[in-house]
Amino acid sequence: MGFCINEEQKVNITLSEKANTIILDDWEIFSTFTLTGFLNTIIENFCEDAKASYTEYCNIQTKKFKDLLENSNLSQKSKNTVLKIIHDSIQKEVKQQLNEYIYLKPSSKARSLRLNKANCRYLELYDDIEYELDIYTPNSKEYVYNDDCSGTSGYLGISRYLKCIFEEYASLPFIQRVRIIRKKEYEIVTSACNNNELKIQQKINGKAVSFTVSPYKIIPDKLGLQEYLTCLSKSSSDDETRPSSFSMLRLESENIKVISKKKKKLFFEKEVQTLEKEISERTPTFLLGESERIHVKLTEKGKEFYRSRLNYRPQKINSESTEDEYVFSCTEQQAYVYFLSFGKDAEIIAPEKLRKRMKEFYESASNKYN
Repeated sequence: MGFCINEEQKVNITLSEKANTIILDDWEIFSTFTLTGFLNTIIENFCEDAKASYTEYCNIQTKKFKDLLENSNLSQKSKNTVLKIIHDSIQKEVKQQLNEYIYLKPSSKARSLRLNKANCRYLELYDDIEYELDIYTPNSKEYVYNDDCSGTSGYLGISRYLKCIFEEYASLPFIQRVRIIRKKEYEIVTSACNNNELKIQQKINGKAVSFTVSPYKIIPDKLGLQEYLTCLSKSSSDDETRPSSFSMLRLESENIKVISKKKKKLFFEKEVQTLEKEISERTPTFLLGESERIHVKLTEKGKEFYRSRLNYRPQKINSESTEDEYVFSCTEQQAYVYFLSFGKDAEIIAPEKLRKRMKEFYESASNKYN
């Protein structure tokens, strides 16, 4: 017997200001969801791995240590003693963390959440609730199952359990939160890497474009803010196969299809070397597009910006750069995105088309204040 859920399948959730803000911000990023759908997706994709599933989580963490001890020279009795100490320590630490989540000051009044069928089924059959009553109810003796689910302790228990899931989700780095929301997409892509080609459809300039993709690896950007599927791809409008990348944040399962064919070797050694070189030089974010020589004149302030602004930063070619003019081998798009915020402290010298693009942007922005 698991948690008790009312006939309307609704639960009241109170979140801390931090969790509430982060979840609402993430919801806007993943704009294809309704808020109810987004909250249910967090529960559905994260509940089995979250600390909130206390008994299962602690057992899994202990098993990792058990596997490490298997090859040790300790006697079985010593192994059991060590594992018990580890397990007790993990339980104590996790329980403390859950209690902190439960008693975090709520940011506002409770939010009513309607659970979807999958989450209702999971929560109603939640196996470990009898072991976790001391965490999710103030007094386990008050926890009574009624046929109509009218026991207030039952509602409090499920609300606390879900609060812990949401609070832990909000405590994770953004890149890990993306893995939770895009769990299905990660599973499809990870399984296909180096084994099966994919068909990926994306909108480019408002038009749907289909890509035939040989997936290589999922790689984070330099700052670990986003992850990208790096690959060789060919679009429906171009016969040439090129190094490419797709943001895992933007991939949606309905736009990914595994091409059904016999498994074959997708990459030969020469292709891997070329792809790794392109990834290293361009970064996973700007893998698509041709590299070219970009010349930028920087003021002293611009040089400070270049040293401190790491995200999207192209690598300077020292042998071709001078004290004030830096030379880069990167795509036009990478240089445009990176140097746009430098303003008067960076002047594009070449290529001319990028210089013109920058000029048009600044003139358009300036006209807003006329």
